[in-house]
Amino acid sequence: MNSVAKKKLKQQTSNGFSLVELLVVLVIVASLVALSIPAINAMQKSFGSTGAEGMISAALSTARTLAIKNGHYAGVRFQKAYDVKGPLEANQYMIFIINDEDMGTLTDAFRAIEGYKPIKLPENTGAMDMSKITKDSDIVDACVVDATAFSIIFSSAGKLVIHDVQTRNKDGKYRPSGLTGVNGSDDKVFNSVPNITVNNTGQFVQDDYPIDGLDKEQSRNKFVIYDCEKFSRLDVNNRYSKYLKYLKFIYINAYTGEIIK
Repeated sequence: MNSVAKKKLKQQTSNGFSLVELLVVLVIVASLVALSIPAINAMQKSFGSTGAEGMISAALSTARTLAIKNGHYAGVRFQKAYDVKGPLEANQYMIFIINDEDMGTLTDAFRAIEGYKPIKLPENTGAMDMSKITKDSDIVDACVVDATAFSIIFSSAGKLVIHDVQTRNKDGKYRPSGLTGVNGSDDKVFNSVPNITVNNTGQFVQDDYPIDGLDKEQSRNKFVIYDCEKFSRLDVNNRYSKYLKYLKFIYINAYTGEIIK
């Protein structure tokens, strides 16, 4: 071996990894990262579902306690916050509600309980009432609003009941046109569309807009938890047949208020 070859060999061994070796290492690292991403995503989605179930269970327990404590029908209202972009862009919350006998002639009117802030469900996770969704053609914006706006109600004895529910602002006003006056309400939770969009007061549209899927309806005793991102990615013509119909119903124990495992 001549001196030039020896010199090159010495340089290669003294420089550590060769270019080929570095490329091999980079390929291995890239492969490991690619393999781990699906596992991480699956873990995050699993956490979102189980995390939401735990949050919902805790909220139901609190609502049941409030019903017993106040001696009135009380419960949890699931509803998306109003978003001008549409229901698929909005976050869904749990709102503690109570039947208020002082809200005029509306015997089935429920308002938000003061001192209890709405609780946002985990990101990309939602709860849906499937009682009116039986086919793909049911999936329109108004139906999505209706399906994601439902209530679970407990009696003053702490028992789960089916009860008519109509959410209203604390003043009991029908579509309040302002924040003050005869037909005004400054309720920061339930309010009219104009008060939410123009006056920046209120977060959730009250049950006075049947054409938009918000009207008086019976409370529920079951629901499904769904992946909002997966739901929105699917073609509107396949959202029920390819996804929603396969979700497992979550039932609530009528006597304890706990989610049945």
